[in-house]
Amino acid sequence: MQSRLYIFNVGNEVAISHADNRSYTPPRLIQKMRQDLATLPYYMANKEEGEAVLIPQKKKKLALSFYDKKASLLTLEDIQKSEKRYQLELYGLEPPLERKLQHSLSGRLLPCGRQLSTLQLHSFFDRSLGQLFLQRHYPEFSPQVVSSYDQLLTQAKKYTKVVLKRPFTSSGRGVMALTKDQLLQTRYTQKLSYPLLMESFYQVTSDWGAEYRITPDGSVEYLGLSSFKTEKFRYLYNEVIAQEKLERRLCKEVPLSEVKRAIKSHVTFMKKEIAPYYSGNVGIDMMVFEGRLHPCCEINVRTTMGHYALALARCFIRRANDAFRFSILPFTSDFYRQQFCASVDQERIIPLTPIDEETQFVAVLARNEASL
Repeated sequence: MQSRLYIFNVGNEVAISHADNRSYTPPRLIQKMRQDLATLPYYMANKEEGEAVLIPQKKKKLALSFYDKKASLLTLEDIQKSEKRYQLELYGLEPPLERKLQHSLSGRLLPCGRQLSTLQLHSFFDRSLGQLFLQRHYPEFSPQVVSSYDQLLTQAKKYTKVVLKRPFTSSGRGVMALTKDQLLQTRYTQKLSYPLLMESFYQVTSDWGAEYRITPDGSVEYLGLSSFKTEKFRYLYNEVIAQEKLERRLCKEVPLSEVKRAIKSHVTFMKKEIAPYYSGNVGIDMMVFEGRLHPCCEINVRTTMGHYALALARCFIRRANDAFRFSILPFTSDFYRQQFCASVDQERIIPLTPIDEETQFVAVLARNEASL
């Protein structure tokens, strides 16, 4: 088996709608995020298995001395000079990027997995997978599909408050919570250029992820739970604590039987609908409301921040009460840089990615007060 070459191509969802465009280039902000956070897969990669991380260029200050299990950090030039072959391990599917890498590293890269049609790619990212899962396994949670303003108002009458979800978005983007009155006042929805998913608004008490990996032979491996925080549907951070603690916490909110049923249903669904076409990481977002578990808010056919939280827990959790918050922060103003550096000096923040005068994004672990 070939060693993996990790690439942190965050923002890959934007590229899916350009899957057939051979000259597609990501927006500048996404390019900058990828550049600044390129070394993040270092915490997932395994040096003992010869795994490596592709980085845009060598940097003097790598800030990676917190963990001694270092994988190789390689540039395209390094790989071109080497005779070693790698199995491409993207953060998420992105055909234009894969084509460029295959061209640049001819003979050095094995593809991510099976080649998908454009239609299959779109179905993995337009929220229809999650809708299909709920229809089959939890019809009581199944959202309504609306493609016109009249249909939107008709369906909205069933609810006091609704959540609308746009396709090809994730991590809370493209999600709106509206009351019926707000819908009536919302003029821009009168011309819908794409179908929306509409579901009841739930009073969420906690957000969870079930993290999986699909192997090349079609098996589905359950990797563990992740816990994350959101605000108005916007992702904030993942918690990095021992898996046993996460399991106990979730089972205080909902019965263990509900959790087991959700995981079993996830695996059954993925074996049939995803595994025949894709191998790699998958994360399924869940939430708890009113003492119940919603088993599928979103299916992410890619690596998630939950996968990284699990990897970081293996790297940094040493004591029973160790607890961190993993997040990606903007790193722009001088004031923020000063505050950040002060927190690093006080050992309250651990930078996970390199920082220099051009850095705009940084991945960090922040210590929870209870673990100090």
